[in-house]
Amino acid sequence: MKLSLQRIAISGVRSIGWAEDNSPGLLLDGLAGVNIISAPNGVGKTSVIEALTLALTGEPRRRGKSLPVEAVSHSPRLGTERARVSLGFSDGKELSWKEPDGATADTGLTSLRSRAAELLSAESRDP
Repeated sequence: MKLSLQRIAISGVRSIGWAEDNSPGLLLDGLAGVNIISAPNGVGKTSVIEALTLALTGEPRRRGKSLPVEAVSHSPRLGTERARVSLGFSDGKELSWKEPDGATADTGLTSLRSRAAELLSAESRDP
């Protein structure tokens, strides 16, 4: 069985905020095969790519360089809501990232990298 990305849920990353009912600000569901992100300037294409990077690596990056988490947060002034990204895969498993609470919080980077490596390893074993 080939592993594929089926769902992306994003809240609080760059231009993507939160829905009023605290559901994701952007939900892309039913993804299959090759997907193309096409839209006018300024509507969030880069925000989606940066959110995928956060979920897969556990750290914000832009053009290959590490960034502070605040660089991708929707707005640090909005109070207690933290940025979060969730990816759903065809095997039913999920990979999530949530903005840490403060500078001393554990980002879970080690577990995220382990999970990403596990997903990629499973993909490479499947014919």
